[in-house]
Amino acid sequence: MIVQINYKGIQPTATVERFLETKARKLSRFTRSFPEDAVQLRANVEHQTHKDIFIASLVLSFPQKTLTA
Repeated sequence: MIVQINYKGIQPTATVERFLETKARKLSRFTRSFPEDAVQLRANVEHQTHKDIFIASLVLSFPQKTLTA
C-alpha cells in the first residue's frame, strides 16, 4: 500500500507519523488481495488556527473503488 501524508498548518511530529503508520498497517491486512502498488492511502491533517481545531481526512483508493473517511 502506498501511504501519502499531507500536513497543512501543522508541523509533522513523530507521534502523528507513528499513529498514522500504525493505522495504515491495520488497514493493510484488508488489502492483501490487491497488488502492493494498486492501493493508495492518502491522509490530510490540517490545523485551523482561527478555531484551534484539527481535521483529519483519509482516502483509501482501490483499483475500482474509493473509500473516504
